[in-house]
Amino acid sequence: MIVIPPIADRKIRFALVGCGRIANNHFGALEKHAPETDGREGLKSLELLIAMYLSARDGRRVSLPLDY
Repeated sequence: MIVIPPIADRKIRFALVGCGRIANNHFGALEKHAPETDGREGLKSLELLIAMYLSARDGRRVSLPLDY
C-alpha cells in the first residue's frame, strides 16, 4: 500500500490519494487480486459520458444503451 505524507494543499493531497488508489489497483492486479472495477464497469461509465456529450451537443434526450 502506498502511504501519502501529510500535505497542506488539499488539492494536491486529493490528487495524490486518487493516484495512490489507481496504483494500488494496478499492483494488486499484477499480484492476482481482483480489481476494484473491471472493464465492464469502465465501459458503462464511458457510455454514460458519451451519452451526456451527445445530449449536450444535440440538445435532446439520449437513450441507453447507445446504438453504435
